[in-house]
Amino acid sequence: MHYQLLLAFVPTYFLISITPGINMLSAMNLSSSYGVSATMPFILGALIGVILITIFSISGVSALMMGMPLIFDILKYFGAAFLGYLAMDFLRKQGKLPDEKDRIYANMAQKKLMAKGFVTAILNPKGWLFFAAVLPAFLTDSIPMQQQFITIILSVMCIEFISMAVYAFCGDLMGSLFSKSQNVKTLNRINAAVMIILALWLIFG
Repeated sequence: MHYQLLLAFVPTYFLISITPGINMLSAMNLSSSYGVSATMPFILGALIGVILITIFSISGVSALMMGMPLIFDILKYFGAAFLGYLAMDFLRKQGKLPDEKDRIYANMAQKKLMAKGFVTAILNPKGWLFFAAVLPAFLTDSIPMQQQFITIILSVMCIEFISMAVYAFCGDLMGSLFSKSQNVKTLNRINAAVMIILALWLIFG
């Protein structure tokens, strides 16, 4: 990737990445209950998912999906259903503060958190849409594809990690501020409402 294209790609992708989405909100919500360190396995799993989406997009799979609306619709509805599941999970936890047993479980369930991050990223249509619609504009025939491939992957990894880390730290701060049961209930309701709005946007947007 030419350095001028890279300079354009980085801020463009950062603006897309930093906007609220499934990955970012999930990282924030986990961190609000269990802290930043316990959220890192989720972030790692999400990074692996985003990297796979990037690889598939560069190889043309994303463009193929855009050309076959049925496949993309299936992914979209799965993503909306997953958001609905997350919303219901937050509503079930209204007013429940994480106790020491929950924290120990969160520390032990790293593989489950990593798997959750991976699935969350794969079912995030925002990533597929961006790479299918925007990524080709940042590729050029004058530079070997392998070099561009490595540059894009490294850029995406760094930007996604920074964005999710920002949301995780914000969630950790919110968790320390919303320490009472009533405040936790309010926070969970807000999180559930955001998830439902995102699900409806995926379906009807």
